[in-house]
Amino acid sequence: MTAVKRADIQRALARWDGSHRLLLFHGKGEGESAELAREALKALADPADPMAVTQFSNEELRSDPGKLADEAASVSMFGGRRVIRVEGATDFATPAVKLLLESAAAGNPVVIVAGDLSRTSSLRALADQSPLALAVLSYEPDARSMAALLADRAREQGLRVEQAAARRLIALSDNDPR
Repeated sequence: MTAVKRADIQRALARWDGSHRLLLFHGKGEGESAELAREALKALADPADPMAVTQFSNEELRSDPGKLADEAASVSMFGGRRVIRVEGATDFATPAVKLLLESAAAGNPVVIVAGDLSRTSSLRALADQSPLALAVLSYEPDARSMAALLADRAREQGLRVEQAAARRLIALSDNDPR
């Protein structure tokens, strides 16, 4: 596993070469994990293609662990890369992720968003041991990082947020970047 910091995730996504199969976003900063996963999907999947992202739930993977590896190895009928997204993953997803990481081929990247996985979590341990996984540990955001995120989002829309308005928005959001 290669641990990637938030500042480095854009570079990792921009030069995505298929040498990794799994992006695992986890930690206490669940809002940040969700935001980073959204950025990953935006970078890895064609936003104009409604079939570019396949979503699985933790329960689907629990009931059919082979589904994840099968989908990651499948070829799109229309060409192009697809991305598999798993929301709310827990240790129940470990058998599915194990099959993914052990499979002979997997051309489609998998983006998993998990909550705060403990150090003893089987899912976290599996990702930690695999050279095919990138993991981002998200921390609860502080006021400074939230202000920077808010400024970035506003700038993307051609806007600028005054400091007083930024403080108010951050307080209203309860420090959740979503």
